[in-house]
Amino acid sequence: MPAKGIRTPQSGESLILVDGRRFVLATVENGIRGWWFTARAHDGQSTLQGNTRLAWDSQTTAWRPDGEPQHNQRD
Repeated sequence: MPAKGIRTPQSGESLILVDGRRFVLATVENGIRGWWFTARAHDGQSTLQGNTRLAWDSQTTAWRPDGEPQHNQRD
C-alpha cells in the first residue's frame, strides 16, 4: 500500500460490478483516465478488460467502478 493510506488495486483482489457480478483482478495498471485491468470471473468462464476509475468498498472488501452505488450485492 502506498504512503498516506491510499489504496491501489492489486492483482488477486475482488472487483464487483453494479449488477453484482464478481471478478478477480488479474493485471492492473494505472493510466491517465483510470485503471487498465484484466479480471476473471470466479468460475473461470469469463474475462473482463476495462479502463475506468475504481473505488475501494471497505464493506465488501472489493473494488467497484467509481461512482457506482456501494454495497449493491446480488445474492
